[in-house]
Amino acid sequence: MESSQSVVARTRSVAGTLATGALAAGALAADIPVGEAMAATTAAMAAAREERERILRWVHDSALQALEYIASQGRTPRKQADFEDLARVADTAARELRRFMRDHDDPVPCGSLAHGVREVVDEARPLADHRIDLTRGIADGSVAGPPLAALLGALRETLANARKHSGARRVSVYLEEEAGCASITVRDDGGGATCREIHAGFGIRECIVERMQAARGWALLERAPDGGLVVRLGVGADARCTR
Repeated sequence: MESSQSVVARTRSVAGTLATGALAAGALAADIPVGEAMAATTAAMAAAREERERILRWVHDSALQALEYIASQGRTPRKQADFEDLARVADTAARELRRFMRDHDDPVPCGSLAHGVREVVDEARPLADHRIDLTRGIADGSVAGPPLAALLGALRETLANARKHSGARRVSVYLEEEAGCASITVRDDGGGATCREIHAGFGIRECIVERMQAARGWALLERAPDGGLVVRLGVGADARCTR
């Protein structure tokens, strides 16, 4: 019996063939070169795919995280949130959702990368039942725009994963930034994860790895030799930024 994956792939192939034929016929009828019409359609499809991925990342990072936290009552092996914690998370998510519905875009980070990292860590601390330590080396404020936003978004998801899955008692965040190059290293002392677990989930795949790649950055995830997980995020190719 044909698997569901192969059926989907075959259906997409047939649909693509039909769409290409329809496009060619339409281009001929409108006296537009078929190559130009196909290139324009390919670009439009790519833009639509990127927009869909952007919206999915936003929903995952904001509304979904808040709903999961509230549904679990903020419960972890060492902590249970009180009503004020849950209300604060719900209020923050509601404000972010209203803003997203109004502006239809991601918020532009204000200030430096060091300031943004500190804000992300401060947001994560009240929700976690483990310590989160933040240290930094050189931080010259040279990273801005999409790379800065990608680093902060990926860091937020990394800390959320540590809270939900690691069982850690301590998480450390280390930042370096110099001459347009930056790296953030997050280490936890939890149970670690297998390679399959590391790359399986939407959060890691889309909200960390692919988010960093879209900003021309990189993300490396590996088990620490003594247990736990190490996540390295970076932008820029300068060798002075340690991976």
